[in-house]
Amino acid sequence: MLHLLIRDWNAGVVSSSLALVFSHRTRHQQLRGVQVRASWCWRWWWWWCVVVVGCFTLVPGAAALSLDSPHMNGRCEPVTIPMCLDMRYNMTRMPNLVGHFNQKDAAIQVHEFIPLVQFGCSRLLKFFLCSLYAPMCTEMVDETLIITACRSMCLEVKSKCEPILQRFNFPWPSMLACEKLPEKSDPRNNLCMEAPPVTDEPEFDAGNRILFFCSPPPHPTPHPSVPYD
Repeated sequence: MLHLLIRDWNAGVVSSSLALVFSHRTRHQQLRGVQVRASWCWRWWWWWCVVVVGCFTLVPGAAALSLDSPHMNGRCEPVTIPMCLDMRYNMTRMPNLVGHFNQKDAAIQVHEFIPLVQFGCSRLLKFFLCSLYAPMCTEMVDETLIITACRSMCLEVKSKCEPILQRFNFPWPSMLACEKLPEKSDPRNNLCMEAPPVTDEPEFDAGNRILFFCSPPPHPTPHPSVPYD
């Protein structure tokens, strides 16, 4: 009987040891999976920045902002750019402020910003981009008036989103130069849209935010009796 008890005790010890080893191995595999996924996400973000900045510099007609003639002839047209359909206005006018002569071309380029919009560096980013790629248009007696974002909105968005681009050694795009936009009290009487009342998200570390979005779903917490590294 004593022999059988010793044999069962040894078997229990071996079984517990194997369970502990496999628990350690599973934990290390999970950690390695997170590291590989994080590495892949950093590479994805780097290539995304390359594509976006490449579009800024290579797409014909993508020039810097110009407000030399906000009063234009012609008529306003309904906004058709998908990302801008839920703006507070629904009429725009082409060409826009970044050199596109139709909304189809404007939509192709502005949609390159969707990952950055979803990333959430600034809640004003979407509104700001739409005010440039599909600026608000209002018809007057004998002309149409283009209304874009005020410079203060641009500066606020830039202060939040430029650090994300800088992490990948990319500058703020010249086509989004804030100094080209009018101030609220512009002496040329250029109207502009101020930032809508929103509460920006709290400060966060971009690296942690990327890992948060790219990490796999959380695994069940190990039992307290099973230690892990």
